Amino acid sequence: MTHKRIPLLLLILLGCTDYNVRQTDEAPLPLPVILVDPLEIVTEGFCSDSSHEVLLSSVGQDALEITDLRFAEGSEGWTLGDFEVPVMIPAGESLSVPLVATGGFAQLIVVSSDPNRHEVSVNLDSVKNTPPTVDLMQPYEGAVVFENELLCRALVQDQEDDNSTIGVHWTATPSDWTNSDSPDADGLVEALWGSVMTEEDERVMYEVQLDATDSCGEVTSVTATLCRGTQTTHASVDPSNWQFRGTAGWDMDNNWLELTHRDEGGAVGSAFETLYEVSGADVRIDFAFYIGGAEGGDGADGFSLTALDTSRIDTDGDGEPNFLGGAGCAMGFGGNSGCTDTFGGSDVGPALPGWSIEVDTYYNPEDGVDETSLDHLAFYFDGNLLEAAAVAELPEMEDPADVPNTSDVAEDAWHTMSVIVDAPHVQVLIDDVVYIDEELTGHFDFPAYVGFTAGTGGDTNHHLIGGLQVTESSCD
Repeated sequence: MTHKRIPLLLLILLGCTDYNVRQTDEAPLPLPVILVDPLEIVTEGFCSDSSHEVLLSSVGQDALEITDLRFAEGSEGWTLGDFEVPVMIPAGESLSVPLVATGGFAQLIVVSSDPNRHEVSVNLDSVKNTPPTVDLMQPYEGAVVFENELLCRALVQDQEDDNSTIGVHWTATPSDWTNSDSPDADGLVEALWGSVMTEEDERVMYEVQLDATDSCGEVTSVTATLCRGTQTTHASVDPSNWQFRGTAGWDMDNNWLELTHRDEGGAVGSAFETLYEVSGADVRIDFAFYIGGAEGGDGADGFSLTALDTSRIDTDGDGEPNFLGGAGCAMGFGGNSGCTDTFGGSDVGPALPGWSIEVDTYYNPEDGVDETSLDHLAFYFDGNLLEAAAVAELPEMEDPADVPNTSDVAEDAWHTMSVIVDAPHVQVLIDDVVYIDEELTGHFDFPAYVGFTAGTGGDTNHHLIGGLQVTESSCD
């Protein structure tokens, strides 16, 4: 029997079935495919709302069905426009989804029949226009104005708008003053408010308002209440208007107030100007002082400027006003310490009510009265020497010269002192140097006589006062 050989190539060809040949010739099944554009929307600086759209495209070979549109949990500040689901999008076509932004972050979820991208998320972020920011620099709240003109100043900024497009409008009530302008490139805006005071007006309260408006019509308003008034300065040199106690008196030859003399030991004295009452909460007091004469004395204790509360001036209950406190370390104003009752005589009484600022040149460690052995300032309420509200160290205040021939500061070591009280803020300067500048806790609101006290304890010293000026305002 003879076998016919079949070529190998023929065998290979015969091994290819009909099924396999048909499979390679068939077209792929049509599928829906979604394209979402854009996948993120960020918008900012719009006025009321902002409209946007997301394009849903069917890019497969089969129609695409949008089965749901929803916002993810926690989304806010975006709303969906007129778009109903479910909806079919034929292959090759697109539909727009309208969206409205009102300010916030959201995530739009698109659910479709695309088997590979069943859900597609679109991030939505919107920041609405912010109104201008305004910093009113002048006038400040509670300001007191004495000048005929006031330069109103503010700093205006806006995140979205150029400064030149910001409208600024000033008003002052009660008055008919107005001013309109725009900030400069740095945001600064100024307006000069002319005087609205008449000779009959002693005190007028005003409210100054600034309105800043941006291109969206957003308005920021700031106000400040101020008092526009007058200042009065008292400079009494008439001894008949003063109450003197102890060693104090008026030196007519030199035209100064002498509280103690370098030749008198154990001295204590006080002097109060009683023609005017001022507010203990709002007053400025300027004067010059001299402490010295050490060639004929020992140097102690110091002096005080005192605002004496006239509503409590009868400190011992005898029906008569008291103008002199404790002696020694109390310097004629203080009390509540064991170093106050050795000197002084019959005029010495309880501590004076009100507030006092001492210039202390002698160290008294008793009861912790003095916090430092250096010359110092101290502020007290009601003469309580054990509770200083403020303390500041000073350079040497005493002059070693024998006699202060004149009140010339340069020649005879006179010092200038200024006390400015705008309760609770107190500022004290000596020779134009600020030593106390802080807010203090205590009773300021009382009618007061302005005066001075001094004491030398067992030693001696000149304590002299000159050039007194007391300034108060009608806005007190």
